[in-house]
Amino acid sequence: MTDRDDRVRELAYLLWLEEGCPEGQQERHWQDAETLFDAEQERKRIEGEPPGDPSADLPAASDPSDSGGMSQIPRRRAASGKDR
Repeated sequence: MTDRDDRVRELAYLLWLEEGCPEGQQERHWQDAETLFDAEQERKRIEGEPPGDPSADLPAASDPSDSGGMSQIPRRRAASGKDR
């Protein structure tokens, strides 16, 4: 099976789910998925590949228990009308 077939199969499945899993619509879903796949490929050809996962460029979230985590942020006192 090719990458194209894998992607079309995935798109057809998502269309089927989106429509509430109707019976007997396999051919229509497959054709619609092929159309979507071809549109994706055309968009990529015109615009280029989108950048990678944006979260990959962000620093990893730190563990709050380590010295650089949230434990270093001062906490606000509850507004009680008087200082303790």
